[in-house]
Amino acid sequence: MEDYLIEDIKEFQVRTKNSLIMIGITHISNLACLSPRDLRFIYGIGKKGRKTILEFCLKNGIQLSEKDYYLDV
Repeated sequence: MEDYLIEDIKEFQVRTKNSLIMIGITHISNLACLSPRDLRFIYGIGKKGRKTILEFCLKNGIQLSEKDYYLDV
């Protein structure tokens, strides 16, 4: 899969995109830096946004990190 910008992904809602961009996740490949636990602490990503991100990663073969990224920043 090509490395698209987060803002170009139609599956994500605008608020989810903006929340990811605000913490520095601007490309699809950057999603691999996040852990599932990180998604709970990012402001602006709700339950539906977390589910959408997890389904997107699963569908596209992106493996999330086991180390917390956002909590260590």
